[in-house]
This record gives sequence, C-alpha cells and structure tokens, in this order.
Amino acid sequence: MKILVIDDKQEEREGAISQLSQHELTVVDGYSTGKEALQLKEWDVVLTDMLMPDYEGVLQPYGLVLSLMAQAKGIPVAVVSSGNHHDHRMLFAAEEVGGKVSENFFVLASRWCPTTTNKRKDWSKALDIVLGKARHDVERPDIAISG
Repeated sequence: MKILVIDDKQEEREGAISQLSQHELTVVDGYSTGKEALQLKEWDVVLTDMLMPDYEGVLQPYGLVLSLMAQAKGIPVAVVSSGNHHDHRMLFAAEEVGGKVSENFFVLASRWCPTTTNKRKDWSKALDIVLGKARHDVERPDIAISG
C-alpha cells in the first residue's frame, strides 16, 4: 500500500517509519513537501499531522488543507494530532468532529488520536481506522475532557 505521512516532528516521522515499514511509505516534514508529494504521486492513503509551523514558526492547521487536497483526489485520509485541545484553538474545534467526517476522511485530534505507550502517534492504528480495521470512536483515556 502506498502511504504518505506528513509531520513536522522528527520523532513522529521516525515513529511512522518504524510502525508502517511493511508498506510503500513516503514520509515528509511539512506543508510544502506534503503538497509537492500529493501532486507528484498517487497514494492509497494519506496520514497527516494537523498543526505545522509556518515560516515564522507559528502553528497553523496545514494538515487540514493537505487533507482537503487529498480528498479532492479521492484519497482516504486521516488528520492525526496528539496535542492537547487546550494548547490550540484548532485542536479544540477539531475535537468536536469526533473522529469520522465521512466514509474515508477522519480527524483524529486530541482525545480521538491513537497513541502508543510512549504518547507518540500510533500511525498503524490511524491507518487501521482509515481502512475500517479499527474503531475511531474510542476516546483516549489519558486526556480528561470537561463538559
């Protein structure tokens, strides 16, 4: 399976490489490289971080833009962000989506983000969610959500 993973954090990219090694995997580090990869190659699935820094280092929801580009090409996609919903307004808003947006589009932010035991993104589980092999509606127990 041809998978594109987009994340600005080195440790998350390394995690993707380790977790998804059985696939034809391309891992890139941000919006520009992600956009280029989407334009240059066909993908079976795209997994992207939500928040990535702009040229001034300010976190922007570029992952949502990249996911819309992928969806326009009919590519199944998951926007994956393990950040706390108190840290960025977009994570708070994205959390309201609750996981599944459509049949092949998932926003796995904050409490919906699958994580490993060391609190890194679980890219393999995110892929399984996109492929319908795992549930998307199980909240993360390590994040307390106040009503």
